[in-house]
Amino acid sequence: MFNIGDVVYNWKILEVRKIPKRGIVYDIECINCGFIRKAVSTNRIRLTRNCKFHNRSTSIVSSTKLRRIFKGIKIRCYDSENKAYKWYGAKGIKICEEWLNDSNNFINWSLENGYKEGLTIDRIDSSKDYCPENCRWISRKENAKWKSSTNYYTVNNITDSGKGWARQLGLGINFINKYARKHGKEETLKFIENKLNNMRA
Repeated sequence: MFNIGDVVYNWKILEVRKIPKRGIVYDIECINCGFIRKAVSTNRIRLTRNCKFHNRSTSIVSSTKLRRIFKGIKIRCYDSENKAYKWYGAKGIKICEEWLNDSNNFINWSLENGYKEGLTIDRIDSSKDYCPENCRWISRKENAKWKSSTNYYTVNNITDSGKGWARQLGLGINFINKYARKHGKEETLKFIENKLNNMRA
């Protein structure tokens, strides 16, 4: 039997419990990436030497944090008492069965699709569900840019937010949004197109 704090291979023992008819249950943490799982043994701990999540990313990944992120997604999609539910579950946004039935599938997908510390999950189409085909990991700055309350303007097949167009055109950061409030969207689109043409002339 191992004790709390012991390190076996690449695993640190976090908690030890004796459960009738099951033997000893260990909560163990990978010392390389922070992934936490359970190990059950009737007489000795059975551990693989390497964590299956370690080295899947160029940076150290905490699967514990990914589990918290997934829990947050689940709450806003299915807990009607949560204040964010009105923007997700109430609008019909769900989690695909692949992830909902096993959160490890979400963790695997995240590690294989660009997750690293500091990024946030984003749905490419905000009207569709959380699933591999509709999700990506982006910076908080990019996520804020594409949130549902942001106004977008498509000119010459380029779509960007008001602040994004302001940056592209070399204007004050809030210029386009203020212009749109004063003149309306159609006039704003014409303004952006004219500015682009002048820049290319």
